[in-house]
Amino acid sequence: MSKVSQKAREGVRELYIQGYPIDEVARITRLSKKTVMNYKAIDKKDGINWDRLRIRKAAHNPLSGGENVFRVFSNYFRGAINQVAINNDLTDWQKVRKIGVLARDAKAVIELRDLVNSQGGEQCNDVSEDYGFATKK
Repeated sequence: MSKVSQKAREGVRELYIQGYPIDEVARITRLSKKTVMNYKAIDKKDGINWDRLRIRKAAHNPLSGGENVFRVFSNYFRGAINQVAINNDLTDWQKVRKIGVLARDAKAVIELRDLVNSQGGEQCNDVSEDYGFATKK
């Protein structure tokens, strides 16, 4: 691959890591969506996972009030559980299914936090207490 393509790919990658969706990256760079996706696939073959880099950046990127993506999810999770609990239109079975989906999502977020923390650097907030179940240490 030429040096120009390598530089272009690095710029496109950085926009994606900053949080722009692929459609927006394509618009900003005046590339096709397919080209952006091709750059992402090429980097993945080269061992550069854009999604992991994006998650890592988001995990350590303070939001308003010093929160990070994990703290935000914790608040969402608690609110969603409360909504399921008070929704009288749902059967007990539907409530159990919705809570199961939320539990799976919470576990995925904790695994992402652990992945980010295992890669060194500043540690993400410990939110295991917020989810109501312990994580492996």
